[in-house]
Amino acid sequence: MTGLCRRLGNIGSAGDLNQVESFSGYKTTIRGPSPARVGSLVFAGVGFLVASILALWVDHPLGAWCVADRVPDFVEEICNAAEPFGDGLTVILLLLVLARLVPPARPYLPRVAAISLGSGVLVNVIKQLVPRYRPRHFDFALTIWESFGATVAPDGRSSTIESFPSGHTATAIGLAIGLSWLWPEGRVIFWGLALLVGLQRVETGAHFLSDVLAAAGLSCFVGVALLSERLLGWPFSRLEAHLISRGACVGVELEAIHTEADRPAVPSRSDPVASSGVIDKSASA
Repeated sequence: MTGLCRRLGNIGSAGDLNQVESFSGYKTTIRGPSPARVGSLVFAGVGFLVASILALWVDHPLGAWCVADRVPDFVEEICNAAEPFGDGLTVILLLLVLARLVPPARPYLPRVAAISLGSGVLVNVIKQLVPRYRPRHFDFALTIWESFGATVAPDGRSSTIESFPSGHTATAIGLAIGLSWLWPEGRVIFWGLALLVGLQRVETGAHFLSDVLAAAGLSCFVGVALLSERLLGWPFSRLEAHLISRGACVGVELEAIHTEADRPAVPSRSDPVASSGVIDKSASA
């Protein structure tokens, strides 16, 4: 167990890939931030923002097509199933489950939560500064440029003019970034779920395509800020080091001892009495 704690203490150095064998026998891969991965996020963020600007020219026809409910039912069902991946409460519950089931990941989950929930908070602030009609509340007889600048919601609800950017998409992309940082081998699944969330927001008429792409770009830059040691990543690195040295190893060790103590004895095949289940009363007498 001392060796396990020593190996846990080595996790988190920038760019290192560490495999940690937990008390239950499986191996968990934890990868720390590296300049190359942060650079990829910068490139992705710029790409999403450029795509968001270009998408303004397809927002009108695509939004009208989705609002007319022309999306195939099976596509709608798949997208709706992925939608909770972009919900803030779901993110919190998922991270709590990971904290319980994957002890070596515990020190790093605060950073994952910050990337995901921080992205959602950022875009919700922008929503208040850049009002825009949601497609389902927009009059498509107007030009797409007239979807911006609304001052009063037609139905009295502020959410009607909070289309830009997409909060669900930002939260989902942020979660995908954080989970991919911890488990790169699962990044296709994480990013696939996040992109399905963005597609769901478009096909239901909740957001224009440009709203979704802008949210994805902003989430990438939040990820850059929280993963880079030169920006906002250093407080999380210190927190992770503190949690590893003060709590993570102890927690794993206690759970390992508890599991070993509660493990039922397995009869040996070489013991005919134990394997048959027959008790020798003469021996006990």
